[in-house]
Amino acid sequence: MIGKLKDIVNKRTIIILTLMVCCLHLFASVFRFFYPYTFYLFTFFEQLTLDALGIIVGLLLIQEDVEHRKLYLKAYFSKEQILLTGIYIALILSSFFNALLNNMDIWAGNAGYRFDMFVCVFIIFPVGRFYNSKEKVYKVVRRIVELFLFFLAAVMGFILINTFQGKVLHTIVEGNIGMAVFNNTLQFSVNCHPNTVGAYSGLLFLLCFYFVWKSKGVKKVLYITESIIHYVVLALSNSRGAYFSMLCVAACMTAVIVYYVLPHKNTYLKWMKTFLAGILIFGLLIILRDTVFSLYAMITPPKTIVLNDSGKTIQQDEVIRQLNIGFVNNRHKIWKCTLHLIAEKPLYMLLGVTPYQVSVMLGDRLEWEIDVYTHNQILEVAADIGIPAMVLFLVFSFLVAEKCLKMGFESVVETDQWKRKLLLLILLFLALANVMEATLLFYDFFSGSVFILLCGWVCKQFQMGQQRSDENTSN
Repeated sequence: MIGKLKDIVNKRTIIILTLMVCCLHLFASVFRFFYPYTFYLFTFFEQLTLDALGIIVGLLLIQEDVEHRKLYLKAYFSKEQILLTGIYIALILSSFFNALLNNMDIWAGNAGYRFDMFVCVFIIFPVGRFYNSKEKVYKVVRRIVELFLFFLAAVMGFILINTFQGKVLHTIVEGNIGMAVFNNTLQFSVNCHPNTVGAYSGLLFLLCFYFVWKSKGVKKVLYITESIIHYVVLALSNSRGAYFSMLCVAACMTAVIVYYVLPHKNTYLKWMKTFLAGILIFGLLIILRDTVFSLYAMITPPKTIVLNDSGKTIQQDEVIRQLNIGFVNNRHKIWKCTLHLIAEKPLYMLLGVTPYQVSVMLGDRLEWEIDVYTHNQILEVAADIGIPAMVLFLVFSFLVAEKCLKMGFESVVETDQWKRKLLLLILLFLALANVMEATLLFYDFFSGSVFILLCGWVCKQFQMGQQRSDENTSN
């Protein structure tokens, strides 16, 4: 039976199924902020698909001979994979011991975080490592990615239409950031969670900007359109950290494109044009943000009324002011409170308080009306699952950063190989944005899943470069 199954389900099918699970996971992580009921449906279906995929892969491994299986496992568990696995184990231990010592509901409450981390570590990271395979299956993988990005742009376009109609506003309801619904119908709003929406819309803008230079003809036009959609979403999200990070990286990407695409003979003139191109795109995107706000003010009916926790009516601009200006000024208080929380007990230093509890505990200590997260990825890991896990995450980040730097400064010989430097810069965007946010680990955020995917891609690219270098040396 296993032999027949192996004939039916070959390596190509496994890769396609795995990628479909990744796409479903990424889509659910975006769409849940606008339609939570659909999110639960996707999560249930996703878990069933993942279980079936795991059984198929397991049966195929059993069929292989022992020696081949050892080689496969050696290739699978790289240094980075082992570090990510250690972080996943730390999450399990944190959930278990906190539940055992405090409340068993903690174990159930962290189930979603454990599932998300499992998908990232054991499926998305390996997919990133094998994404640039030269096999025929790569073409199928590329088509799936293109369809996925197009579908995401269509969803965000529909959300923008509803946002510009002014039917839903970003508001505070019962102590939580959420959506105000009018006319008894569920609508969509960009501002349902500004920091999270800003993180993944900035990421999607940069990804589509990258694919503009990888595509031709109709595809290029489609990616330009998708870039505009995601830029408008980012501008309206009011996420200042994500927007500033995007500006820096978009300027760097433009500079790289000018450096490698435009012909230059004079080295001094070449660097001058590169620098000026980066400055130009930086300023242009700032001006465009004001244009987006002006257009929104012209189209959307002004002075829409919403309710706050006390039952009083307040204006739209007051809601945005309270939720954005206040939190920008209070980040240092959140970081200080997080450090005190970590140092409060030896158990917290060793195993953290789990992702399920950290927001509530910070909110209680700060005596604020709403729950807050740490707003810094390194502090988030330490508070969630302990300082040892934070060390593992830092080592993992340094290893990936080292590979990025070596790949970024290496000379480009082959045609179009410079384009991979643009993907390295997208990783820089995620790193910059998460100095002020925490959207890379433990949450089913689009930005976190793509971060792990790109880390896998960097590790594989670096390995392939080392192999080519060794071959050239031996020859």
